[in-house]
Amino acid sequence: MTENPYQPTRLKGEVLSARGAKRLANTLIALGAGAMALAVVGAGVIVLRIARMWQAIAESADAPMPAELAEGISWSITPSIVVPPLAIGGMILLVVGLALRVRAGRRA
Repeated sequence: MTENPYQPTRLKGEVLSARGAKRLANTLIALGAGAMALAVVGAGVIVLRIARMWQAIAESADAPMPAELAEGISWSITPSIVVPPLAIGGMILLVVGLALRVRAGRRA
């Protein structure tokens, strides 16, 4: 017995079976969709915080000081640090997952 039974079998350079490739594709698609959903939620939080800040400014009797305005804006856009990487990562995961699913469908 020269073959190791714990090594994956390679057929024409393939490491994953069609079933394993579909499972990996579905996992990547789910992760990508989750990351995109978090990015959308983060963008919604940014919009709501900005609207809340402007509402507070509109309801105040005095004109806001520039420092208060700057603090409110920086507090409002803090989630924007996280939203673009989440969106880009989610798109990449979706594209890779869909491409892998199409490739796995052709092999099956």
